[in-house]
Amino acid sequence: ALLEQGRAAGIDIHLAGTQSQVLRELGVLERARSLKKAQPEKSAQIDAGLKRLIDPDQMGDLFKVLVAFSPAPVPFVQARELSDLPEISHGFFGRRGGISPPPYDTLNISVSVGDSRQNTLANRARAARALGLDPNRVFSLKQVHSADVLTIEPGMDSTLQPEADGMVTRYKGIGLALSSADCTPVLFADPEKGIVGACHSGWQGALSGIIGATVTAMVNLGAREKNIIAAIGPTIHQENYEVSVNWVSDFLQRHPEGTRFIKPLGNGPTPHFDLPGFIEIELTKAGVTKHSRTGGCTYARPEIYFSHRFATHANMLTGRQISIITLKQNHR
Repeated sequence: ALLEQGRAAGIDIHLAGTQSQVLRELGVLERARSLKKAQPEKSAQIDAGLKRLIDPDQMGDLFKVLVAFSPAPVPFVQARELSDLPEISHGFFGRRGGISPPPYDTLNISVSVGDSRQNTLANRARAARALGLDPNRVFSLKQVHSADVLTIEPGMDSTLQPEADGMVTRYKGIGLALSSADCTPVLFADPEKGIVGACHSGWQGALSGIIGATVTAMVNLGAREKNIIAAIGPTIHQENYEVSVNWVSDFLQRHPEGTRFIKPLGNGPTPHFDLPGFIEIELTKAGVTKHSRTGGCTYARPEIYFSHRFATHANMLTGRQISIITLKQNHR
């Protein structure tokens, strides 16, 4: 129970062994021999004391030793326009600063990729606390590449993960969290009305209208499009996003004006899609003119970010990173 509680709190904690095992590793036998050599008249007393400490039938297996380390700061990047707002806390996290083993090293927050629930909960807690959030007040979704958006309110169960790809709230101390590994995390804030939002936008969600749906949900809470600031987080960039000719044909049928987002790159004619560029246009169409990118390309920086496409090309597994935004609890 202590191990689970410590890891859930983001502490690097593990079982070192029984008292007997730890004392032996620390050299208690060698120390006893040294003491008996120096004080032979006390040999029987020393042996009795040693037996009491390490014998499995006495204290040797009675106690277990836990080793805990205070976690190092969890790195994340921020959009300048949002970081300048004193009432907003946000962060785009990468793969560093967690406890998961390879190939999920180390800040993986998704259990669906094969990592343990224990690790992912601890990693989520670390990210939440890095932004001053109570992990139990951080909400996430079962992302399904839709245009569905939920409004989060106090009293809702943060352990549930309903199917949707966007969230909005006007309540302080509630964290809105996204999972991604090439798809685009987008964080929103209307600082004047005190409303924040977040959406997960892969190409399917982007084409289905998740950007506009998230903005609409914020407006329904009282936000104004002209006041909303949007930050596009780490995502796959055009130079690494190959798509098929059939995909391009389907895309252009739905967005005839979208030829500017398709470009042949590399040594051949293979088309590449500009996902963050398309999202920027979707933001502008939704009335959000204040937006920026941060974090760079996930595929190009696998040492910093989880990238599903990079892992697929390398025939390996990978994790998912987290992005969070919140209205600060203690800000007036």
